[in-house]
Amino acid sequence: MPPPTEYFHDAKAHFMVKYRKPTALFWDVSSFEEIMKLPAYYKRANYDFNRPTEASQPIKDSYWGWGPLAGTNTLSYIYSTTSSIANFAYNNDVNMLPMGLPNRPVWWEMKTPPIIKGRYKVWVCYRAQKQSSSSNMLCQVEVNGTLMQRTMNFTENRPTGTDAELEAIGWKRYTENTTNVFASRQVGVIDFTTTKQQTIRITPLVGTQNNNNLDMIHFIPVDENQVLPRFRPDGTKIFL
Repeated sequence: MPPPTEYFHDAKAHFMVKYRKPTALFWDVSSFEEIMKLPAYYKRANYDFNRPTEASQPIKDSYWGWGPLAGTNTLSYIYSTTSSIANFAYNNDVNMLPMGLPNRPVWWEMKTPPIIKGRYKVWVCYRAQKQSSSSNMLCQVEVNGTLMQRTMNFTENRPTGTDAELEAIGWKRYTENTTNVFASRQVGVIDFTTTKQQTIRITPLVGTQNNNNLDMIHFIPVDENQVLPRFRPDGTKIFL
């Protein structure tokens, strides 16, 4: 016996598939669940996420390759409105991780927030810092296992030039402040075939140091403005 007719729905027209347009993600890598659950530290003070053993994973969506020097297997959340490390960073905070062969973490992997499928340019935004005059932290970047076309270096300052000149060689100024230690490097272009969290991995090729300061990662559709907006330390977007 068929169910009562009130359980049936009559479609009066065809259903349309909802198209989701590729949308830029300006990802603050320091706004992750584990630090946001610590109100005494998030946007207030520094905090270390230690890995006492190789099996430990203190941050669900951020993981780093084990290094024999136990003291360097720590990701540090760095917050300050005045220190030169975070004073002009987005939300005044960065993530700092030691990296480099043979004794420090040999890669740094993160899960992004969901990104809508499409073709994107990938920008790594960091605060350049040298541990010593001879420091070098040349890295390759992979997205979902695909090697990006350019390397980046956590010790390299942003070059000088106009926005157009910088973009042509894979650089941009992503902060309102003009100091060139806050740099954004375009590492490549990636096609996302599925809307979901994506995986980005940074792997050191040359060098070893403790002060690798990651601020943001931008995924911007290839047909959109790559240079603007820029960001103030309080998170405000500015379009000039």
